[in-house]
Amino acid sequence: MRLNWEISSKGQNAVLMPFKPILTRNSQVIAIKLMSDISNIRAAFNGEWVGFEAYVRILIMDGLNATGLTVFMDDYPRDSNPGRHPDVCFRIAKWNGQKAVNNLNHFIGNGQDIINHLPLECSLRFYNKADLNLEKMMANTSEVFKAGIKFDEIDRPELKMKDISFEFCTGLSTYQTSFSPSCFCNFPFENLINEWIKYSISLHTIPDCPPDGGFQISYRESVWETLNRF
Repeated sequence: MRLNWEISSKGQNAVLMPFKPILTRNSQVIAIKLMSDISNIRAAFNGEWVGFEAYVRILIMDGLNATGLTVFMDDYPRDSNPGRHPDVCFRIAKWNGQKAVNNLNHFIGNGQDIINHLPLECSLRFYNKADLNLEKMMANTSEVFKAGIKFDEIDRPELKMKDISFEFCTGLSTYQTSFSPSCFCNFPFENLINEWIKYSISLHTIPDCPPDGGFQISYRESVWETLNRF
């Protein structure tokens, strides 16, 4: 199956194994899963398949909408074959919840498979780490998590619809936290999140290296296993 929302800069679509149709009103459950729960990407460059694992996951829920950033790397932090093939993938996902609300009844009423009509857009761009200043971002993130993240109480009602989760892997350790910025704050941590988002957007000015042999995606837990719980 072609994953129409997973698109490289050359317009290629990722492929998933065959599945049964999804007819559900819990479209946001599917969206969150698709945005942030990818475990691996497998892409082909010059006939060689390369595996990418997730090291940074950021999910920002803002009312009905959401933005997700996931950074995948190959062979990090060892770098046994630097420059031989692209070894970093940045994936930015955007979910339009209002559009989902507007369209959901139409697709469900017609018995259509909802997963092919989700207002979800994900762009994937592949790079060589040697062309990026990624080590600085990884080092800064590691320092913030190693120092410990303490949240202070705060009252920011203008952010009451926002929730943020962050997962970070150093290659040896994994850190994970989430918070509601309307009630809690840690300004260095919030600045770090903004830096990652800005950094990922800035990479669009750098030519990427899309796979010439296609790419595949797997999730930490099947989307359909998740739906069985609802």
